[in-house]
Amino acid sequence: MTHTDDTMHTCPHCGSEMLAWQQGDHQCAEGLAELMKTGIRADIAAGTIPAAVGSFAALHDYVDANLYGGLDDDVRWDLSSNEVMDLINEATAIVDRWLATGGDR
Repeated sequence: MTHTDDTMHTCPHCGSEMLAWQQGDHQCAEGLAELMKTGIRADIAAGTIPAAVGSFAALHDYVDANLYGGLDDDVRWDLSSNEVMDLINEATAIVDRWLATGGDR
């Protein structure tokens, strides 16, 4: 496969530098956490979960929180990989800290 865009880009979440064509493959805990937060915000706006939810674990009282961030996409996420699971655990911890400190409240 030939890549035509060799422009360097910086991940807005973790600061990693990559070539433009690599952006779609880039995965970082900070970026995944932001995707998770977007889903949580949408569920709060829809009334699916309360705005005062205080932890990632508490989300499970209302939804399958493990699916936030597109984690049900088997093509993108190899859940049998220790590296991917470490990334997911780190992102979950970031979201948990965000919720514990009030989220967007």
